[in-house]
Amino acid sequence: MSYRNPEIITDKSGEILAQGFASFGQSMAAGVTKAIQRANEIKKQREADTLRLNKLDTDIKIQGAKKAAEFKSNLPKTSLNTKLNPIIDQRIKAAGDAQMALYNESDPEVRSQLLKVIQDADSFLVNTGAFLEDLKGEAAAFRERKSGGLNKQWGVNGVDEKDRVNKFGLLSLISGEAEGDIDLEFDTESNSLNLNAYGKIGEESWSVNGFNSNNYLASGSELFHEIPQMLEESITASTKIITNDKGELLPNVVGKPVTKRIYQDVVNDDDQKIGRKLVEGQIEEINQSAIDNLIKKEISSSVAGFNAAAPLDQNAIFSYELDAPYKSYSDFLKKVKDPKEQDKILYQMFKEKTIEGIGEQFQSYEKDGQKVYFRAVTPLKEVKAEKPEKISDTNKKAAEQEKVASNYYNEFIANPVDFLGTQANFSEALNYDGNIIQLNLSKPGEEPDFKAFDPTEPQGRQLLFDYWINNSSLNQTLRDKLKEINSKNKGNIIPKEDEYYGQ
Repeated sequence: MSYRNPEIITDKSGEILAQGFASFGQSMAAGVTKAIQRANEIKKQREADTLRLNKLDTDIKIQGAKKAAEFKSNLPKTSLNTKLNPIIDQRIKAAGDAQMALYNESDPEVRSQLLKVIQDADSFLVNTGAFLEDLKGEAAAFRERKSGGLNKQWGVNGVDEKDRVNKFGLLSLISGEAEGDIDLEFDTESNSLNLNAYGKIGEESWSVNGFNSNNYLASGSELFHEIPQMLEESITASTKIITNDKGELLPNVVGKPVTKRIYQDVVNDDDQKIGRKLVEGQIEEINQSAIDNLIKKEISSSVAGFNAAAPLDQNAIFSYELDAPYKSYSDFLKKVKDPKEQDKILYQMFKEKTIEGIGEQFQSYEKDGQKVYFRAVTPLKEVKAEKPEKISDTNKKAAEQEKVASNYYNEFIANPVDFLGTQANFSEALNYDGNIIQLNLSKPGEEPDFKAFDPTEPQGRQLLFDYWINNSSLNQTLRDKLKEINSKNKGNIIPKEDEYYGQ
């Protein structure tokens, strides 16, 4: 076994520790350096992001301002623009804020909400432009029509009369034809505009609250509408039926020329009857039955068209085109409940108005309580009253009685309420709702005798006439004369404007 000297072990732990500390220090220094570099990079990135976001925010605001300016410049110029501009600015700002938020938002639900804000702003601008454009168009159309034709050629829309008055006031205001106050507010629930306005037309006040732009556009953008000219169409079509290609009446429609003396109504500038005069000349009487047969289908078609029309149009046509002797179409339906009877009355009204409108050359006179149409061949000249022959006192008295009786009769037909209210033997004549007359017949030494009559019905008016004659203080000669006049007129106690009642 060989001998080996033992290995000498040298303790170098201090060197190793020192080297470890040196290596750790170098590592720490490198880490700090990297951290500083990273911090500088983050700082630079943040500064770049800030600059980018600031630039983005500026760009969005510039775009928003540009969009607002362009939108406002393209809006129709109305009295609403100054009220609308702040609302437009607010909507565009809200869209811009949402757009900025989108760049830093990753939550899908939040992003969806932000996108809706932007979409709502665009939708609001589009609808607002359409709203103002349509309002401007209606204002211009209203200015053209306001001078005439209301309820005849055109009518204001509304659920009732008060609503139509309010809409008429709004039209007058936005068209510049009346003064008033107007304001706009943004409706957050419907993303639309609410218009509020009020004013006065004459002494009548009107107001519109919550007039919504979306509802207005959805309804067809109409504050007023054109009324179908059914009567005019009936006249035009009927004229073609009873005339040839040259516009001449068909041979079977007009009679041969005859010379006649007839009574014609005298009217004032308002087309109101103020008397009658006797005229003479050569006329061609119209064959009424021939015309009736020829235009029968056309009149029936007009009645069917009327029944199919909108309620607003029915009221306008009934009251203003047909000039019906009722307060309104609703009043007519209450008094005449049978649909067949309604059509019968409508047919008669359309027929008479159509015949009257067929030609300006058509005139008319009364014969046996009926209207006879004719065409004057020569100008009709007024017949002056001849100088009466000298009559006896008895005949003179009888003539005076005849005149008094005729006047009484004509006054009664014209307006029984006014007439009976002026008679000394009746202390009171009351008219209830335009329907019922209550008479208080007072006789010396007797209790008042109250009677009620309905003058809108033929029987009621006839009973009223008979009751007055039999119970009045008129002398027997006048009573007999009145009964004789009524008999000669075949009981025609209903004036022409009321002839449809009960027919």
